[in-house]
This record gives sequence, structure tokens and C-alpha cells, in this order.
Amino acid sequence: YYVCSLKKGQRLSVEVEAAAFAAERASRRQVATIRAAWQSIETALKRGEGAVAEDFAFHRAIAEATGNSQFPRFLAYLGSHVIPRQSVRLSVDTPAERRTYLARIQHEHSRIVAAISDGDVTEAQRAMREHLARSLDRYRALARGKKNGRR
Repeated sequence: YYVCSLKKGQRLSVEVEAAAFAAERASRRQVATIRAAWQSIETALKRGEGAVAEDFAFHRAIAEATGNSQFPRFLAYLGSHVIPRQSVRLSVDTPAERRTYLARIQHEHSRIVAAISDGDVTEAQRAMREHLARSLDRYRALARGKKNGRR
């Protein structure tokens, strides 16, 4: 838990800045790639999938749009296991709760996409910070549940 939490904290600080740089620097083609990655998540969710790989591809597209190779390299170092969706998703009890949970994440992603598309650096930072902070909160809640003998 500690190592995973540490990586998530590093991810938050790096990805908040990545979103800002992407909003500032992304070409039309890179914005289209981010949008396509977001749509891939949407498509996977409609098929009833967890969309873990699609989620990681979305964050990687944002990192690529920074114009700085260190951002995607950092995400590659952390690996797709920093996307807690699968473990958190499995802890949600009913299909309706899972749909609500995944819709919430996708709404958070849509705010990030809109801010980057609009070139709004401040909103891109805010949207990414809120998304990752909420993700970390969801992960920590799951970890607490496991420590207390719950799923």
C-alpha cells in the first residue's frame, strides 16, 4: 500500500503539470489523440469493460502532448498499475454502483479534455488535480476496507 500510495502521490504532482503543459502546448493532432483516447474509454465502458488500458492510454496521450519526453517516460516507469480502476471497481458491490463510479471518473476525464482543448492551463491543472486526488481517495478507501477485513 505505501509504495503504491507513494507512486500515486508522485503521479499527482507530475500529471497536474503535464495537463498544464498539454493545455499550453498541444497541437491539434495531439488534442485529437487525447479526445480519441477519452472516447476509447467511453467505448470500453459501454461494452461493460473496466477500461484500465484505455485509461492509461488517455493519461499517456496527455503526457505526450506536453512536448517533453520526460512526462511519458515517467508514466511508463510507474506503469499502468497506477490506474486503480480495476481494484476499486471490483470493490463496488452492484452493477449500478459500478456504472455510477465509472461515469464519475469519465466525467472527471471530460473536464480534463475540455480544459486542454480550450488551452486553459489553470483549469487543466485544477481538473487533473481533482481527478487524481479523488482517485487517490478512492484507492485509500479501498485499502482501508481491505485492512479492516472487508473486500
